[in-house]
Order: sequence, then C-alpha cells, then structure tokens
Amino acid sequence: MNNMLAELQKGLRIERALQIVLCACHVDTEGAEHPWLNELGSLLCDPITSDQAEALTAAALKQCAIKDVVSWLGESSEPWRSYIERKRWLLPDETIDRLRERRLQQQRLRAVIDYGLDKLHHGINIERAVQLFLGACNKGDTLYVIEDWVQPYLAELRRLLSDPITADQAEALCDCVFKDCQLKEVLSWLGGPPMPWRAYIDGTRWLAAEETRQHEDSRRDELRIMREEAEWWTRRNSHVEAIRKETGVMLEGDPEFRDRYAKLVREAKNDYVKQAKSCPKCGSAPDELAWFRYSALPSTDPRSCERDGWMTFCEKCYGEVEFFDMTSNEPIARPDEAFPEDPEICPVHICALIRGTARVFPGCLLFGEEVVDAQRWVFPYARSLVMSRLLPSGMTEVRYCPKCRHAEQEWRTRQEVEKRLIETEQTDAEATVTEEDQGGMNLGSVRTPATCSHCGQVLRTASAKQCRHCLMDWHDPANPRKLA
Repeated sequence: MNNMLAELQKGLRIERALQIVLCACHVDTEGAEHPWLNELGSLLCDPITSDQAEALTAAALKQCAIKDVVSWLGESSEPWRSYIERKRWLLPDETIDRLRERRLQQQRLRAVIDYGLDKLHHGINIERAVQLFLGACNKGDTLYVIEDWVQPYLAELRRLLSDPITADQAEALCDCVFKDCQLKEVLSWLGGPPMPWRAYIDGTRWLAAEETRQHEDSRRDELRIMREEAEWWTRRNSHVEAIRKETGVMLEGDPEFRDRYAKLVREAKNDYVKQAKSCPKCGSAPDELAWFRYSALPSTDPRSCERDGWMTFCEKCYGEVEFFDMTSNEPIARPDEAFPEDPEICPVHICALIRGTARVFPGCLLFGEEVVDAQRWVFPYARSLVMSRLLPSGMTEVRYCPKCRHAEQEWRTRQEVEKRLIETEQTDAEATVTEEDQGGMNLGSVRTPATCSHCGQVLRTASAKQCRHCLMDWHDPANPRKLA
C-alpha cells in the first residue's frame, strides 16, 4: 500500500492515479462504478499536477472524502492545501471531532485486519489468544514488549483467562495491543470481581480523573490559605495595625479614656473632615472611615522627626487612606493608596518616572516594619523587585523613579554598614573579668566602660575602633573617618 501511494506524484497518468485511489479505498472497480469515478476522471489533468497528487493522496489515506477532491477540482482555483484548511476551519468543532474519531476507527479497523487481530475473538483457546496477542505487538503503533519483561505477565494471563476466552477478554487484549490500556489493568480486571470490561475501564478512568480534580481543588485551597495567612501576617506586623489594636484594647478597658478619646475624635473630624479624602478603592466618605490617633518615629527616614496626628482607615478595604500631621496641619497620603498607581512624576522626589527593568520574584515576601516604612515613605517608586506569581522568573519592564532607586541603595547600604558594625563589635568583644589566682577561679574586676571620643557614647568594647552611634571609624588614628 505504501509503495502504491508513493507513485501518486506529479506526472502520473489519470488511469493509474484512479486505480491507486480506488484500491486504497477498497472499491471494487469490476462491479458497479464508483459514483465519483467518471466526474473525477473528467476533472483531473493528464498527467496530474502536484496539487492533484497531494489531494488524491489525502483521499487515499482517508484524510478527506473523494467528493471533497471533486468539489475542489470543479469549483475552486486555489491550492489544495488552502482549500481544505479553509473548509476544515468553517466546520463546527463537533463535526471535526466526529470526522477525526471516524478516521481513527477506520485506521483501527484496518490495523486489526493487518495484524491478524480479527481472529482474536470469543471461543478460541488461551494459547491461540496469547499467540495472536504477541504477534500483534512490536508493530510500531502497537504495544512494545521485551521477552524477559512480558513472560511473568503472560504466565499470569494464562492463569486468569477462561478457556475458551470470552468476547470481553478478547476486547481487553485488543485494547492492550493498541495501548488504550495497560497490561496490568487487564490483569487487575481479570483478577477482580466479575464485571464487563468496558464498565471496568471507564470506571477506572473516571476515578483517576476525579482523584486528579480533587488533588487540584485541594492544592487551590492550600494556596488560598497560604495567601490569607500571608496577608494576615502582613497586617499583624504592621505598625498601624498594632496601634489600632492597642487603641481598641484601651477603649474596652477604660471607660474614662473611651469618653475622652471619643471627644478627641469629634474634634479631629471637625478640624480635618472638610479636607479629608474618600477611600480611593471603595469610595467611602470621610465620615464613614475609622479615625484614630497615630504616633510613630520613622527611623527609616533620617530627615523626619516624630510624626503625631490622626489617620483615617477604611474597614471595608482594610487599608490606610490618609494621615493628618498635627504639626503641619496638612494631610500626608499613603504613596501606595492615595498616590496614583503609575504617575508621571514621583510625588516624593518630584522626578519624572522612566522606563527600565526590574527583577521578578515568583511569590510573596514578608518584610519587617522598618523595610515597609522605608518603601512607603523614602523610596515608594523604586520598583527594583516585582513580586508576582503570574510573571515568569527573570526581568520585566517597569516605570520607576531614579531618585527612589538611589535612595533605596543608600538606605540598604546604611543598613548593611550598621549590621557589619554590630557583628564586628560582637566578634571583638573581650571578657570583663581577669584571672587572678593559679587555681583557675575567675575573680576579676569590672572594667570602666570605654566611650567614643567623638560623640561621648559608650562603645561596645574597650578595644572597639568604630562607634555605632556616630558611625566614626579610627582604625587609622591619624586619619579618622565617618562611615557611609
């Protein structure tokens, strides 16, 4: 058959081309004429072209119907490949699936005949069934077996099969040959309680699909719980959340403080409600927001002093909206809430945002209060790290403020210097007592603490050459310097 189809090429005579197609389609040319034979012969060129050869090959392989070739030759002037792809594109999905399934069934039926599996039916003995099973294996599109591997399975198969075999057992062996199921599934069905083969294999596949679905649902629930826990820990570690909880505890435990605090809230609303903003997410009015007293020392920003004022908080969105500093009587908005998500100009450094790249972290990181405050007030638009589970690992394009990134680098450098300074002082620490007797007892006397000659603060040890308070370094006594 393959040799005959190889002849279907450009330059072949019409009579030979039609003979090959009809033989491939199992049409008897000596009996009644094929309904499309005369019309196909009248439309083909003599000799045939390369497009016509490709169309006839597709018809011989059951990839299309002969009437599709006739329709293309009589109605269309476009190439065969464009015509058949356009026609398949216009077909509904159900029709395409039905045609594909029909073609697979035809190929399966032809393979059953070619491999001798048509003789594997009910009523034959076990040895004949095993012989036909092995003869159909290792054919390229069938089950591949090795002698040493298959012998234990064949012994179990001979023990479990009935003599003669039933129709269900023959169907199970055919499915195993064409790799529709595994050999161990056939043995499991034969060794289990009596039930039809088709019901057993369909039930097994349904159970596997249901187990996969339940596993995916369980994994989604685990991810949802992890996200909720991450959000909860983020809120729990927030300085604002801590102040809100502390204020709530004081209001519940002290009625006198509750009355005094309610009066202060009313006065704050009278002073700031006209200039207060609504929640940028849900649009709640300032009167509907929660007002509470907020005091904090932003240690991450050395240019700022202690902040003391009133903060508005949206309970629906669970986020801060605005802060009114009592010293300046002006609202300070949160950069990640009240500021635009992607502004043209950074409101902190008054600098235009530019395009660049940032590293992608496929997950979520929980930072401490110090880092969160720095990202919020010192470099809100640095955007040097993008946390997302949807983006692939690597780099992605962002719009960032160059001054924010410079401020972030300075801040992280200062943090590293302070960390190394503390580690160095701890490494160089000496004992505060000395040995006085030869018996090994430590009867030392406490030394006088050493102080920094530049700021007067107490040093970590007497031999320290750096001060963690003023960041001065005097490893070179002749040239003391200040660390960055």
